[in-house]
Amino acid sequence: MRVRDWPIHPLFFALFPPLSLFANNASLIPLSDLVRPVALVLAGVAVLWAGLWATLRSRSRAAVATSIATLAFFSYGPLKVALGVDEIVPWEWSSLFNPGWLLGWLVVIALAVRGTPKDRSPRGYALVGAILVSMPMTTVAGAYLRQQRSAGPEASRVIGPAPDIFFIVLDGYGRSDALRRSLGFSDEALTDGLRSRGFVIADDARANYAQTELSLASSLNLDYLPRVIESLPNDNNRDPLVKRIDQNELSRRLRSRGYQYVAVTTGFPPFQFRSSDLRLAEPTETSIYEAELLKWTPIGIPRHVMLSQYHVRRTQLKAAFSHLGRLGERGAAPRFVLAHVLAPHPPFVFGPNEEPVRPSGPYRLVDGSHFMENGGSREEYAKGYAGQATTIGRMVLRTVDEILRRSKTPPIIVVQGDHGSKMGHDQERLDRTDVGEVFPILSAAFVPEGMKPRFTGRTSPVNTWRTVLREQFGEDLPPLPDQSYFSGWSTPYEFTDVTLEVDKFSPRKG
Repeated sequence: MRVRDWPIHPLFFALFPPLSLFANNASLIPLSDLVRPVALVLAGVAVLWAGLWATLRSRSRAAVATSIATLAFFSYGPLKVALGVDEIVPWEWSSLFNPGWLLGWLVVIALAVRGTPKDRSPRGYALVGAILVSMPMTTVAGAYLRQQRSAGPEASRVIGPAPDIFFIVLDGYGRSDALRRSLGFSDEALTDGLRSRGFVIADDARANYAQTELSLASSLNLDYLPRVIESLPNDNNRDPLVKRIDQNELSRRLRSRGYQYVAVTTGFPPFQFRSSDLRLAEPTETSIYEAELLKWTPIGIPRHVMLSQYHVRRTQLKAAFSHLGRLGERGAAPRFVLAHVLAPHPPFVFGPNEEPVRPSGPYRLVDGSHFMENGGSREEYAKGYAGQATTIGRMVLRTVDEILRRSKTPPIIVVQGDHGSKMGHDQERLDRTDVGEVFPILSAAFVPEGMKPRFTGRTSPVNTWRTVLREQFGEDLPPLPDQSYFSGWSTPYEFTDVTLEVDKFSPRKG
């Protein structure tokens, strides 16, 4: 038997589902998440192929049956979505869809096997499989090359007793007046608690952008995006944003002053912070990517896996604040600590008293209109946000206490939302978006007394670190105009200036 006579198309059909899911989410999913699913799928297909070969006594027919069975296995979820079949518990055969799906594919497999010669593999399967795999493989290869080009950490030198600098980003935490107006939620426990600890809170803080990657790429690089990224993409490729967030101008400037760059993450896939000197993150047993891939199959998401996703999210959030508290005590060099806390952003996994809650439906990291499009309601959003924000606020205060208790030199701490709560945010259309909820943000700063007036009144993230670097280190970074820009999820770089609209919701208007 010659090697070229081997029917290899089952391998192509096995690779296509995990690769295509990755390709559709390449800007959100780290390449390393591919390894385990691909290995398991290939192993499963190999076992199935061997079993069918022994049963059918034909390698070509076994290969055809394996390829079609693999396609059938991963068609379960997409077919249910396409046909509008309600989600059911996996393996619950009370629905006609399940036996119908199984019977239909068994008939297809039987007919295909019957039409396949016993000793000759049809070349059409290999051609179709190769074409299917080649498309997502291009995206995977591009993701690999981009990761290989990522720069490592720069050398740093130790300097004298400079303050540790903490940037705690609370994803989706809005400004107090906006939260009261839009969600009927009062966050006085957090804001009053921060003030009592020496923080100053800007009463007219607003985001520059309404998406996390856009907002952080701007604030961490001290400028607006058209000047941060030399050539903005003309599609929704977010890789340049993620790279500029990781290898940001703020960390570069601080490293040149002897700071170490420490990143704390809570499970947002794009934020890997590979160039940091130290990255603190809670590992997960089941990645978001793996859970999504399971939804394509008859296995669905087993209940323990779904529960584990929410449990892992709670663990990650708790771990982030625990890491931050311990970082209050430093070694020989000062640290720049960048913490991205994926809360109070959905999914809402905490109630107001730190109790675990279990949202309805599958695990999804979506907000705004995407939350509603995936089965959520405004009532669920408002209640879930208020409960989670209350708990996160309590965790922030405990963490701040721990940082201040452990710090011998008073640190600089900024607690800031990247955008607002976004219940009234249409991910694509400005005319359906409540800019008075989406752009006003929490912005609280623990800074030296002489710097505090710079963090009151109207301010925005693009100026936060320009102010610190100018006032603390004497760098030539004059303030920029505080502007706000809307762009759609699918067109992130098509900016519309909404500054005047946001001004209408300023507590200082008139």
